[in-house]
Amino acid sequence: MEIGSVLELEQWEAYAVSDKGEKFYLPFMGKDTSYESVFYQSGRNAIESLLLFLKEKRKVKQVLIPDYMCETVKDAAIRAGFLPEYYKIDQSYDFIPEEIEEKLSPDTCLFVAHYFGKKMDRNLLAGIMSWKEQGIIVIEDVTLSLFSSDEQNGVGFGNYTLGSIRKWLPVPDGGFIASRSDALPVQIEGNCVSRYTDFYYMVQAMKKEYIQGGCKDTELKKIYMDYYALSIKELFSDYTLYPMSDWTGNYLKNYDRQQVIERRCNNYDYLYQGLSELSFLKVAVKREEGYLPFGMVVLVENRDELLKYLIENDVYCNVHWRLEASSDNPELTYLSQHSITIPCDQRYGLEEMEYILDTIKRWKK
Repeated sequence: MEIGSVLELEQWEAYAVSDKGEKFYLPFMGKDTSYESVFYQSGRNAIESLLLFLKEKRKVKQVLIPDYMCETVKDAAIRAGFLPEYYKIDQSYDFIPEEIEEKLSPDTCLFVAHYFGKKMDRNLLAGIMSWKEQGIIVIEDVTLSLFSSDEQNGVGFGNYTLGSIRKWLPVPDGGFIASRSDALPVQIEGNCVSRYTDFYYMVQAMKKEYIQGGCKDTELKKIYMDYYALSIKELFSDYTLYPMSDWTGNYLKNYDRQQVIERRCNNYDYLYQGLSELSFLKVAVKREEGYLPFGMVVLVENRDELLKYLIENDVYCNVHWRLEASSDNPELTYLSQHSITIPCDQRYGLEEMEYILDTIKRWKK
């Protein structure tokens, strides 16, 4: 049994060429049919494209982003010609409205993120909506809460909502920007995909075969891990803006979205119940109705020791994120040094969640 890491391909029928004409849909869109979307290779591409567009068309001169955030967001802003300014995020994934207020100006856009399916505090949301009403452009990143929804406008409130699709689904690429009323960048035309997408598709296909073979073919695993290394090298060396592949587009027309949501919810809730009983770690987010975290984030001392132990027992976790220590924000430093994201995605069921729980308990013993 192996848990986590690359999302292997599903049955081939899921990728069949589809002529379905439905618009792209995520739960935060609710019943609003006015959303329009554009698609890219990655969420990183989407951010850079949007910032370039806002710089040219909306005369935005500054972007304000959270300090606790993947480095690719900062990099995308720099490539778009911005020197980003930062606001602090605390251990509860909240911000200080007064700090943002001081840094906002009419030509600033505000980048906000949904952290791991956490429901945003209503007072903080009210502050964001007030700034938006004053003309501040709000970019809302739902990458870590992609399938979340909130009938009280807790998700999908930005002028622009964007995120990464490929992190949630068994596809080699995919990022998007969506908006109800604000103009969008022009969709990149053509079907040219990057070497990253080619390599990552190979990884997913070979891992599918590896998993179906009972995880016994170690030579096959070595081959696909070599391709994985090549794909990551390409991802962080080629910054061309690419469209999303037709492969991913067809999957989005075929997959069972509700099944993905239900499996992830069941797994998360089961893990939450078990991990909450352990005194040596803290579960970061209790899932609320309508919200779906990317993974199970826990805060634990000796994080890297636990990470190593889980890998030794074939549980592959993410770290969000390994950032430089901050003298201005010790809470960012704490999160960066203590967080581990445990996989509980739609590939798995309660048997795998129980294995994860047992493995973590054994580590502490």
